[in-house]
Amino acid sequence: MADLAFSAHAYLAKGLAEIAVEKALENGVKAVGFSGGVACNEIFAKIMQKTVEDAGLHFFVHEAIPPGDGGLSFGQAVYAGFFKL
Repeated sequence: MADLAFSAHAYLAKGLAEIAVEKALENGVKAVGFSGGVACNEIFAKIMQKTVEDAGLHFFVHEAIPPGDGGLSFGQAVYAGFFKL
C-alpha cells in the first residue's frame, strides 16, 4: 500500500509541476512558487522542486513562515497590525 500511496503522490506532484512549468514558460515567468498545506508534504515538495528546477526555473517555497494555516494566521496578524484592527 505504501508504494501505491507514493506513486499517487509522485504522479500528481509531477503533473502539477509540469503544468506550472508550461504556464510559466508560456508567460515568460522565471519562477514557480509552492504554498498551502500541500507544501508541507515532503514528497510533493521534492518532486515539484526537481521538475521546476530541471526546466531551468527558480522554485520558491516558504522558509521563515509555514506554508499552511500557520502562515495564514501570521498574515492575518500582520494585516491587523498594519491597519490597527
